[in-house]
Amino acid sequence: MDKRLVECFKALGDPIRFRIFNSLKNKTICACEFTQVLDLEVSQPTLSFHLKKLRDCGLIIESKDGTRKIMSINQDMVSLIQEYWKI
Repeated sequence: MDKRLVECFKALGDPIRFRIFNSLKNKTICACEFTQVLDLEVSQPTLSFHLKKLRDCGLIIESKDGTRKIMSINQDMVSLIQEYWKI
C-alpha cells in the first residue's frame, strides 16, 4: 500500500480533520473562516495544526489570495484513494 494513503487515512481518523476535509467537498474555504463555517471550538493554533496535517499528507492544497490562505481538496489525492478502493 502506498505510504501516502496510510497517512491520509490516519489524518482523516481525527474528527476535526474529517470535518474540515468534508467541508471542502464542494467549495474552497479561507483558513480564517473554518472556525465559523464548522462551528469549531478550537483555538487558531489548533486549527492550524489540523490544516497542516491535511496539507502534509496531500489531502488539501493551499493557495494564496493576497494575505488569505484558500484551502481546497487535492483532487489528485482523492483520485488515488478512489483507485485504491477499486481493488
